[in-house]
Amino acid sequence: MSKKVSRKLAYGLTLFIQIALVVSVFIIEYLTDKNAGIIQYMQHNKFVFEHGILNTNNLQMIKIISIILFIIFGMIFMNCIKNKKNAFIRYQIIISMVMSIIVSMVISSNYFIGKLAYHYFIITFILVLAIQMLVVGITFYIDNKQK
Repeated sequence: MSKKVSRKLAYGLTLFIQIALVVSVFIIEYLTDKNAGIIQYMQHNKFVFEHGILNTNNLQMIKIISIILFIIFGMIFMNCIKNKKNAFIRYQIIISMVMSIIVSMVISSNYFIGKLAYHYFIITFILVLAIQMLVVGITFYIDNKQK
C-alpha cells in the first residue's frame, strides 16, 4: 500500500471516529427519554461528574482553554495562508477552530446544560477536538518532513 493511500485511510478513519463519537452521544441522549435504566444511570453519572472532574471551576477552565486554542489555531491559520501551505492543512486547522468554539458553546449553551448527557457531550467534543489536534500535528509533521 502506498503512503498516499495509507495516509488517506488514516485520515478517513479519524474522521469516522469523530463522527461516530458525536452521533453516539446524541443517540445516548435520545435513549435517556426512552429507557428508565439509562435515565437512572445518567442521573447518577451527572451527579458524579458535577461533584468530580467536571465541576463548575473545571468547566470554566476548559472553556477558557478552548477559547485560547481557537486563538492559537487562528494564528496558525494566518501563518499557513502567509506561507501558502496546502489546502488540506488549512481545512484541518479550520475544523480545529470550529471544534474549539463548539467545546466552548457546549459548556455554556442552555440547550446542552438541560440534557442528562450534558457531561458526555462535553467529554465527546473534547475528545473530537483532541483527535483533530492530533490530525493537525501529524499533518504538519508529514508536511515538514517531505520538504
